[in-house]
Amino acid sequence: MTVTYLIANNIGKVRLAIADIDTTTTTGARSTWTVLFTDEEIDVFLDQADDDIWMAASYALNSIAASRSLMAKMMRLGDFTEDLSKMADSIRAQAKAYAEKAISEPSGAWAEIAQTDFAMRDIIYNNDLRTG
Repeated sequence: MTVTYLIANNIGKVRLAIADIDTTTTTGARSTWTVLFTDEEIDVFLDQADDDIWMAASYALNSIAASRSLMAKMMRLGDFTEDLSKMADSIRAQAKAYAEKAISEPSGAWAEIAQTDFAMRDIIYNNDLRTG
């Protein structure tokens, strides 16, 4: 199991999106690690998302929310109260925002660059065909 944090690759970009960037402790018992996922686990999210970074981050956050909801409870110590049951909902909301971002961003928008007037007309015509 490897753990890296390099912004140059998609694994690092997903790590950045889910704030899983502290790689100081990645040996010993898994419960003592400072990272949430190994590179291989993030690669599975990327495979499921067809290398879409935002959708992979959404999958990772949903995985985190699922594990947090298993541990959700409310603790009270004197006047101090900590409600962990809302943590999973907050994480799911961020996952939903990433999924919506992945869906709303056109994947091929950069491919249609008009170099000439004729190319611009083709882009407009193709857009009209797509959108009706």
